[in-house]
Amino acid sequence: MPMVRPGQVIRIEEEDYAYGVGALTLRVTGLAPHDDPAWIRVTGVEIHWTGGDGPRREVLVRSSAQVSSAADRAGP
Repeated sequence: MPMVRPGQVIRIEEEDYAYGVGALTLRVTGLAPHDDPAWIRVTGVEIHWTGGDGPRREVLVRSSAQVSSAADRAGP
């Protein structure tokens, strides 16, 4: 996973995080290592398709994930 900082809004594809359905857009509030180095624990606030804040989320993201900045993607 490329360097991600708290405050950054990222898009994580379904296959790159554990126990999710569909892509996830998240404003990152924290990062922590996981016992398995293949994963990183990411906490944040889910961003709905409308642009509004959703619930707080904690997800395991693959270390190898190619997350993108939400600003990098085109369309809604």
